[in-house]
Amino acid sequence: MSASNFINTIAPIVVADMERTGILASLTLAQACLESGFGSSNLAKNANNLFGMKGTYNGKSYNGYRKYNSWSESISDHSGLFLRQSRYKNLIDCTDYKMACRYVYQAGYAEDPNYTSKLISTIQKYKLDQYDNKASTAATKTSVKSVTIIDQVLKYMNQQLGKAYSQANRFGANSFDCSSFIYRAFQSAGVNLVHKDNGRAVTTSSEEVYAKGFSLLYPSSYTKVGKNLPSPSNILSSIGVRSGDIIFYNTDSGTSRSNKITHVAAVNTDGGIIHAANKTKGVIKGSISYNTTKICAVIRYIESGSSASAGATGGTASSSSSTSTTANKPITSTVNYTTGQSMQKRDNLLLNYSGSVTKDTVELIILSKSQIFLPMLKDEITWETERKGSPGILKFTVVKDNGISVQEGDPVRLIINGIKIFYGFVFTKKRDKDHHIQVTAYDQLRYFKNKDTYVYANKRADEVISMIANDFRLNVGSLENTAYKIASKIEDNKTLFDIIQGALDDTLVSKSRMYVLYDDFGKLTLKGISKMKLDLLIDEETGENFTYSTSIDEQTYNKIKLSFENKEKGVREIYIAQHGANMNSWGVLQHYEKIDNNMNGNVKANALLALLNQKTRNLTINNALGDWRVRGGSLIAVRLSLGDLVTNNYMLVEKVKHLYEDDEHYMNLTLRGGEFIA
Repeated sequence: MSASNFINTIAPIVVADMERTGILASLTLAQACLESGFGSSNLAKNANNLFGMKGTYNGKSYNGYRKYNSWSESISDHSGLFLRQSRYKNLIDCTDYKMACRYVYQAGYAEDPNYTSKLISTIQKYKLDQYDNKASTAATKTSVKSVTIIDQVLKYMNQQLGKAYSQANRFGANSFDCSSFIYRAFQSAGVNLVHKDNGRAVTTSSEEVYAKGFSLLYPSSYTKVGKNLPSPSNILSSIGVRSGDIIFYNTDSGTSRSNKITHVAAVNTDGGIIHAANKTKGVIKGSISYNTTKICAVIRYIESGSSASAGATGGTASSSSSTSTTANKPITSTVNYTTGQSMQKRDNLLLNYSGSVTKDTVELIILSKSQIFLPMLKDEITWETERKGSPGILKFTVVKDNGISVQEGDPVRLIINGIKIFYGFVFTKKRDKDHHIQVTAYDQLRYFKNKDTYVYANKRADEVISMIANDFRLNVGSLENTAYKIASKIEDNKTLFDIIQGALDDTLVSKSRMYVLYDDFGKLTLKGISKMKLDLLIDEETGENFTYSTSIDEQTYNKIKLSFENKEKGVREIYIAQHGANMNSWGVLQHYEKIDNNMNGNVKANALLALLNQKTRNLTINNALGDWRVRGGSLIAVRLSLGDLVTNNYMLVEKVKHLYEDDEHYMNLTLRGGEFIA
């Protein structure tokens, strides 16, 4: 077989594999070409093994190497290796084939020191990178369907290939039994399997057949489950099963369990099944006609806006009305209609690279089009952060030369004296007549300026942050458990900043705990305020100039009024907490807010009053000696005479601006003392 014929034969399979796994088609194609001699190797001909994978596959081997039924199985198993082993994690969703070729060698896939260059040369010679864009090219011709629940379920399942089977530890980190494998896969996609009739969790195969939100494809009713047990070949072809369908088997013919569900599996993307088989094999893929077992039932998950072609529906309602008018219904679910190409995961090369590329004190690096630039800088570097509601901002000026490129969206990182200061992305460029480029970059918190609508229940604030970060594909570091579960929340047409702050405010009111959300060198981090304390003292010597003010003008309230619309009773319920003495002194300063439920109306009103019924004390310090550890939300010790009082305690950093130039580092601070205000 010629090189071109080989590539044309496996390319469609590899592109489909890329859609499923996120591994670049060009990399898989290049490896298959090199490892198999374009399909001419002994292994490729006699074992359908394109990559020299050793061991056994579903019990089959050939001279110590895995034997497959087809090249498609070989490609899928090869990608499964990358999905299973964490050392290959940088390959997943990598969009630069050159970087992917480096990653696979660095992860230890091959010992040949020229392996990376051989892969890149093969990709370029045969223009294999064209296949990396096949999916996006098709997407421009038609509307792109959003990633479905089943897509997510099957991706999770295929990532578990090779993991252990254990009934005793069926919910362990790396082990499953057949039914927990199904349950946890749907759970990973945000679907908790519950019984269609009683709403209780279903975690065993005999229960999962009754899961809510599924259509029963076989048999025709739930009362017939297990009554007539055809073999797989007799029934599955007539049903027309598809990826994501769940098949319930009986594997104990001739025993007391001969008419009961004893095993469950899912139909995989390749038309076979994927399941947690047994203690010997663990999680594997197999034939659709699993051994000689019998079929008890087949169910299909019903996505929003889709329908099943056969069987009874579990937990869904049908209309018996023949009237032509349609009444408005309450919104209970969301259907996405998406056009355009989906977002690829951003290249984290600059973030993940742990080495140093220069011996200079200041290491400011820009990654543009897979090239690293160390620009010549002019004037000062500034870095600003605030305690809440604002991203970190880095500003610097670059001396333009022919070799440098700075584009919007390019990653930027700043390290000074070995200290990691900033990781973010270029958002704004300004150019002057002398060809100096003024650059403004923001950290990941910039994306929290986006607006959206979220409805959630029984989540902690840290879980809300994690949920939003996952939706917007942001990198997450350590998020402290905020302990307080928010019963329910509807956040409509709000910035992500406001949605997150709402969850943190609820936590503050209920638990009297304040948290700070920030970007720690490219990773979202949430810490309790007590963990933001620094061993740093600001006094007359370290702070060049300061301004101190007290106020009741902002964030001071002596009357709290909360309103709840009780639609069941047709009553607006008002909860008021107030402080008479301060109202006499300051007049009425009222905070008004609508609340979603009345369960803790009085408690919340009193908690807000305790928090907000006080003067705010603000301190601005300019040109203090710089300390890179200080960011918005830090607690620092302040010892200053402020006129009406002498402060000698910790104060909260509301805002800090670091200024660095010619090895001199200063910072301007806005601090808040007294009782901390959210």
